[in-house]
Amino acid sequence: MPKVHPVSPSMPVAFSGPAQASSEPHYLGSPIITDSVPLRLPGYDPAKDVESIYNATHGPGTNNSKLIKAFVGKTTKEIQVLQAAYQIKTQKDLVARVIDETSKGFQVGMTMLASGAIGGDAYIIQLAKGLDNHIKLEILTDLIIGRTREELDLLRAYIHATQFDDLDQIVIDATQSTGSFVQHLFTQALRVANHNGCYDPVRDYEVLEENIGAGAGDIHCNAIIPRILDRPASHVHQLDLMWRQSHFNKALTDAISLHFASRPEASEILRNVLRASEIRGGRLDYGILRDAERLNDAIHAKNHLLITIRIVRAQWDPQRFRQIVAVVDGLRHKDGTTRHRVLETVGPVFSRPLHKLLEQILDTVSS
Repeated sequence: MPKVHPVSPSMPVAFSGPAQASSEPHYLGSPIITDSVPLRLPGYDPAKDVESIYNATHGPGTNNSKLIKAFVGKTTKEIQVLQAAYQIKTQKDLVARVIDETSKGFQVGMTMLASGAIGGDAYIIQLAKGLDNHIKLEILTDLIIGRTREELDLLRAYIHATQFDDLDQIVIDATQSTGSFVQHLFTQALRVANHNGCYDPVRDYEVLEENIGAGAGDIHCNAIIPRILDRPASHVHQLDLMWRQSHFNKALTDAISLHFASRPEASEILRNVLRASEIRGGRLDYGILRDAERLNDAIHAKNHLLITIRIVRAQWDPQRFRQIVAVVDGLRHKDGTTRHRVLETVGPVFSRPLHKLLEQILDTVSS
């Protein structure tokens, strides 16, 4: 696995995120600070964690248990305050210190935690560039496909402010080896509209009706793709309902899977958007079932990297993560709980530190 040292500022910097409906922007369900970082927060003083991290990373070897305890269960805002406090106290960058003190899968998980929700995604998208196409597409799908315009704009702003890089160009470069059609899908997904966009669901439905099943040629595919990839979830949900009403309650996801059967990567990408727009239990679940299925797939495939990435990303929103875990428990209830399956797959023989990290996250979120 390539070792990635993200370009991070010596102090957390302000970055101009998109306008939010509320006064406090969120990323992956976790509130974040986009302007100057305070020295402490109500209910959180980072002094003890700074001391704990310093003690854990100085002396003979790294005390992984102390390091894990200092980060697990924190909000992104708390991590941002911790980053600033550690920099002031030690004149060292916290994320760089964590990278230097860890390795392999444990390094990935700890770096994501030390970076916060948005910084973790900025780190992972750089990491993905050096991986094989299959894993790269899995990670980019998690990070880009089905995201809101607000979150993508926050990620753009963060990467520009902290890495002096461009999200869209990173994705274009990373997907260059996957083929022009898949690259086009990701480029289209980066253009997703915000929730205030004015789109006519009737007209979009007519276009889908005219083109789905009419052939897998580019002219039909290019008509379908923008109606799904660059529309907000609420709009895609309307299209799914309209499709069900005219097709014996068959989901739009099923029709897309059939249409793009000869292009499995494209089918999987589009299905992930649609799965985030479907009804579960009588209401829009905003991707909980989709994310549960993707975590379950990673566990089933025994892919430690994807398990780590998906668990760390999900834990930033504890309530939603508990729902995801409950769904995974239901999907494979005969194989034991999600916790059991994860810890059995990423056993201490493979990596004791990573095993301990994932155990701590699962136990903290479930408590």
